[in-house]
Amino acid sequence: LSLEDFAQEVAAGIQIGIEFQINDDDDGGGGDGNIKLFDTGSSWRNPSLFASATLVDNLVGPMICRAVTSPVVDGAPDNIWDFATPMALTLNADTFEPGDLSAYAKVLWDDENIYYLVTVMDDELSDDSVPEQPWTDDTVEIYIDGGNEKATSYDDNDAQITLRRTMRTEPGGKPDAYVDDLTWATSEMAEGAGYYVEMSIPLSALPQEIMPGSVIGMEFQINDDDDGGGGDGNIKAFNGGST
Repeated sequence: LSLEDFAQEVAAGIQIGIEFQINDDDDGGGGDGNIKLFDTGSSWRNPSLFASATLVDNLVGPMICRAVTSPVVDGAPDNIWDFATPMALTLNADTFEPGDLSAYAKVLWDDENIYYLVTVMDDELSDDSVPEQPWTDDTVEIYIDGGNEKATSYDDNDAQITLRRTMRTEPGGKPDAYVDDLTWATSEMAEGAGYYVEMSIPLSALPQEIMPGSVIGMEFQINDDDDGGGGDGNIKAFNGGST
């Protein structure tokens, strides 16, 4: 489509409405039905049901989709997570044997919360360290810069939240930002192939009003321990250094 066909000047930051529908007919006649991306109702005649897409000039980080229905934070991923873009944790992955450790993270938001899902494939699960050292076991760390200030040290809206696979200790925070407000759950995959960690934080806990186009800072880290002791290392999504 030509930009001249739009009713507004098209530039980075503006929003346009979009929807997609696939119609199917297997055997001729009146058709067998359709599938849609955002709305299951009458969007074919009601543009108010379209999703709002924000145009960006330079994508510097992952986009977080708004959830049509809210995920249930129970450690068992809902189908709504299929709409979230997976972010692979590949930094430091070359330090592990093939099949030892891999992971990806997804993030969604709605009017009340921001939701996190981390899927970890781990062939050996361990949880034997003292409560004060969760990073030496199989744990997930979620980092949040609620104001996206990109400071070189942690302020009141920055947090490193450590979540144990077994949930035998409460979430650890550095500092304690968001820890008192979060909801979380975990579950193991069949036959010990890995585990899931889900977490939600109320938007009211963040230092900025969250709306389409808002930017927050984030990072993910998976700590691995196969045989007890001090841990075997970690993988990250965006920065291999000392986040």
